[in-house]
Amino acid sequence: MKVFYYSFCVLQMSIVSSVLGFSLKSPLFENQGEIPCEYACCGKGITPELFWSDPPEETVSFALKLTDQTIGKIHWLIYDIPGKTRQLPGDLGRDALLSNGTLQGINDFGEIGYTPLCPPIAEKHFYLFDLFALNATLGPVVKKNGSEWDKQVEKHSLAHAQLSGFLQISAQPTPPNPSNRDPGKKQNPDALPNPTYPPN
Repeated sequence: MKVFYYSFCVLQMSIVSSVLGFSLKSPLFENQGEIPCEYACCGKGITPELFWSDPPEETVSFALKLTDQTIGKIHWLIYDIPGKTRQLPGDLGRDALLSNGTLQGINDFGEIGYTPLCPPIAEKHFYLFDLFALNATLGPVVKKNGSEWDKQVEKHSLAHAQLSGFLQISAQPTPPNPSNRDPGKKQNPDALPNPTYPPN
């Protein structure tokens, strides 16, 4: 009976997952592929472009977390992304509040927004993008660190999609040019049309 119940649960979860089809991708790298230096301390250190598809119809907002799985550090927390949005363009800047109402929280490096990926020389680190479709917005707060963020996301989560990648720097990186991370140069997530990429 226990074996039957477990099998039924796995089957039920698989059916729900296939119906939702919620997925997260990037035009910059394949899932489990190498993340370009452009988005790390060996390049400009800007936020990468991401896009997603088929969230639940009742989605009100999205929340995204980027974690260095090798050391367990959060590089990026971004949330209250409007429910009709289907992409984040690159180089979003580091403002806590973006022009379309999207918010960026404090990461594990004590910074608001995105801290560039920067593993030690010749050491391969693995990174995980977690995107959540939520049934509410999390709301503006003075501070939204990892633990607070996780609790609120878990409470309102409708669906979850992931994208993973790795980075290994072979030479001493050049510090990112601060002008490339100037909030005044950020892109509005709603300013660009939804990208069209060929299906896998």
